[in-house]
Amino acid sequence: MPIGKSPSDRRIPYVCRSPIKHGLRAAENSTDDNPWSGIAFSAKKHFWGQKKMVCLMRLELLRALPGILIGFAPLGALALDPQPSPPGLGDPRIKPGNGTINRHFADHDGKTPSILDFGGPVNGDWTAAFRAAEASDAKRIMLPPGRYPTTLKHHEAIGKTYMGPGQLVVGADSTGAGGIAEAPHRSFVTAPLPEVSDDRLKAFDGDWSKALPGGVAYSFIGAGATSAPRRTYTNFPQLSQTFRVFDNTAGFNTAPGDHAKGRSGIFADNLRVYHGGQGDLVGSTFFGSVYSTRAGATHWLANPAIVSRNGNISAEATAAGAYLNESEFVFSDNGAAVTAIGAVRNYVRTSRGNELQQVWVHDRPQSLGSQPIDAFYAPAGAARRGLDFTPADFGSDQRAIVLGIGQKIDFAGTSTPDSLGAKFYSDTLLGVTIHFEKATNSLVIDPGPGRNIRFSNLPTSAVGLPSGSVYRDKDHFLKVAP
Repeated sequence: MPIGKSPSDRRIPYVCRSPIKHGLRAAENSTDDNPWSGIAFSAKKHFWGQKKMVCLMRLELLRALPGILIGFAPLGALALDPQPSPPGLGDPRIKPGNGTINRHFADHDGKTPSILDFGGPVNGDWTAAFRAAEASDAKRIMLPPGRYPTTLKHHEAIGKTYMGPGQLVVGADSTGAGGIAEAPHRSFVTAPLPEVSDDRLKAFDGDWSKALPGGVAYSFIGAGATSAPRRTYTNFPQLSQTFRVFDNTAGFNTAPGDHAKGRSGIFADNLRVYHGGQGDLVGSTFFGSVYSTRAGATHWLANPAIVSRNGNISAEATAAGAYLNESEFVFSDNGAAVTAIGAVRNYVRTSRGNELQQVWVHDRPQSLGSQPIDAFYAPAGAARRGLDFTPADFGSDQRAIVLGIGQKIDFAGTSTPDSLGAKFYSDTLLGVTIHFEKATNSLVIDPGPGRNIRFSNLPTSAVGLPSGSVYRDKDHFLKVAP
């Protein structure tokens, strides 16, 4: 039975020896002829120094009046000997005001109980209290500041959600020694939960008791929430569901010419997932759906857009030589035969309408600065193929690669390694090219000065060749089959 319930379910207010010291308000039913007068008070949260006080801060036992034993606990009701309440005490309630109702303390405090409401340590071991909490009807249980050693195992069936600054310690011995502290906010799901609706208005109509604090929210931004239209692109971070600033001045890089001889890593967000089950485990998921258009739009860029992720990565003028990187991942098989695909995007296009000049493009690097970037794509390392379009279908004409007029394919580029041995793009070109020349309506094969064009395995006669085929004669001259 949790501390705070007597067998008869009789409840009395919290009691404190010194109302002035603890800054508490006297109970409404305290009278001069009430022997509890001056020591029965409402349980309200106060700040004393820098600690949150509730009057009953530590688990102590004392005799307030003859026959009444009071258990002090920070977030629950009190343990009482089964004795009658003193005359005139009644059933304490929260004083109504500012729209609040007259409600029992027991009802107010019992919604999210503390682990202290389920018992205390036995020789330093809190296992019994957590067992009692697990057997209760409570779904969420607060852990006040401190460590709570138990003999529980990490993956032992724990069905409650534990929240607060305190930490459950698992794997301790029976005296509370040793063990490993768990996360301050802890949620174990060991049984199926009701399915969540895809309807955004119905999604919260279910059991979210396993969600961590702040993890379930709904925001509605009305049409009048933004200011009048402006000529420039305007962001409204004040309308975000979450907004955080992470400002860092720490970190180190040991060697001035290298990154691998001691460098720090600091993370504004750090998510770690471990998959020991079946199916898919996704680190982050996104769903978006547009259901409006811009009246009178003549181009698709004028219509509403959904962007799954965007941002601005920049360097200040004082940060010459800084490294700007959108994302970087390491895929490792650790000796196991697995499949790795960097990114998959599934396009399900069913309309070819282009009244607003609509386009579908897989990827679009855009160089917008006054100076050109060094390469749009520059893969590095071993691979069996570079660009492989064999699984693709390019329609009736099957044009896998298209070059503009005058654009060339160069067959003799080389890349000079930088000081760390990395190669990023071809910085030397020998000028062995193929391109289309519009002025002469010709395909130009240019080996460059002093170089030859050699054809391998050409037929030596025109016999059996389709008209227009190239062959070489006995003198090694190129001929065209009639």
